Amino acid sequence: MLAKTTSTNIQRAPDDEGPVASFRVRLSTVLRFGGRDRPRTATAASVGGIFVESPDALPIGELVLALVDLGGGRELRALMTVERVVLPAESAFCGGLPGMGLRFFLTDDLLRRRWTAYVQGLAAADTPRLVDPRAIEHRRGPLKLPGPPRRAAPRRHARFRVRLAESELASFYTRNVSKGGMFIATTELQPRGSHVQLDVRHPISKQVFRIAAEVRWVADKGPKEEWGLGVAFQPPVDGDEEAFLRFVNAG
Repeated sequence: MLAKTTSTNIQRAPDDEGPVASFRVRLSTVLRFGGRDRPRTATAASVGGIFVESPDALPIGELVLALVDLGGGRELRALMTVERVVLPAESAFCGGLPGMGLRFFLTDDLLRRRWTAYVQGLAAADTPRLVDPRAIEHRRGPLKLPGPPRRAAPRRHARFRVRLAESELASFYTRNVSKGGMFIATTELQPRGSHVQLDVRHPISKQVFRIAAEVRWVADKGPKEEWGLGVAFQPPVDGDEEAFLRFVNAG
């Protein structure tokens, strides 16, 4: 359930310029990773993600599936990356609780609209404080809500296991994923312009999504651990451009 409070610390939203507001909340949240569901509580929300009270000190960049109860029978499900970790020793020093800052990984249109509406509701419920605008600690820019991103398809670092659907090549990992494509770390290179079918395995649910792609560039210089393929996803036959993003967040 939502706790009405005054705001908030200022942080930068991913893929955006300038400050945004982070609101204190109290949301029942389940984090799914490592084959288990872990009931947790989200205590802060911003346009970019949430902060969750949790003893789990996961590595930065780790993927987790978050199921967030927004109240009123509304549940939001999203794949998120660990952006920062507050360890018990640090939280004890500052009088808080240990936890993790989680950022949305990739969002489809429906998820983005739902989260935008939720954050707008937080902004509308916030009670402004009377502050001295000359004080450095109170200087802040206007609240920014999600708008058109600076890049058409911002990339996210992640680990998805992928295999070429039409071959017997061993599975290999992606390092960077975006709405429009991915970089695949592999020494099993394909010619530029090749059309391939990829089986992408979800890192949490292990479900597989097949997607057509074209090899746009080949990295074959330097150490072999830096080799790979840059591929662009091809338009789906059924015209459902959001299918891959929904797969990412459905778990």
